[in-house]
Amino acid sequence: MKNNKLTYTALFVATLLIGFVIGFLVQGAITSSRIKKMQSTFTERGINREFMRAIRPNPEQMKQLGPVLRKYAGEKRNLMQKYRSNQHELFLELRKEIDPYLTPEQKQRLDQMDKRWQQRFMHGPGRGPGPGRKGKRR
Repeated sequence: MKNNKLTYTALFVATLLIGFVIGFLVQGAITSSRIKKMQSTFTERGINREFMRAIRPNPEQMKQLGPVLRKYAGEKRNLMQKYRSNQHELFLELRKEIDPYLTPEQKQRLDQMDKRWQQRFMHGPGRGPGPGRKGKRR
């Protein structure tokens, strides 16, 4: 009797652990997929794909819409780049004001944060090499 209870308890715990692992992996895959989809909407191809999916143009319309979509995708990319640049300038101004109050360790951590931010946002697709990109465009 005690052996059966122990077996059932072990099976129950093993089932729970397997469920947690599967749930964790599935959630990671879903999150990764959503992030990639969101990132793709900031590329010219991604923007065009979203518009084409919503509009569902016929072949003649596709020829007419292509140049217009490329024009506005380029403008959106320029706006995003300008926004990131302005955001970084604001960070640098903030940094000048708070530096006198910070310890050397805190300044070093802010330097590391700034370096990570620049690698992530200032060197994305089409803006030059970042970590692991080796100067290639996607």
